[in-house]
Amino acid sequence: MIMDLKPNGGTAGILPSTTVARVLETWPQAIELFLKYNTDCVGCPVAPYCTLEEAAQHYDLELPLLLKELACLAMEKAVTPV
Repeated sequence: MIMDLKPNGGTAGILPSTTVARVLETWPQAIELFLKYNTDCVGCPVAPYCTLEEAAQHYDLELPLLLKELACLAMEKAVTPV
């Protein structure tokens, strides 16, 4: 299971069932990742209902890699001083 850190330091899983909107709201630095993969997820009105699994399928992305990169971004934010 791939784990990440919430901004407050607690743990929560970024799972295939996590919505794109939740990821973007919790970790705004993930915007760059979605743009890197040429998705239209940023600003998409469906983002609150679209899971990471669905986004990966739609854009032909490797879900395990996407989850790993998102977890790394989340951990960076949690350990980087503000």
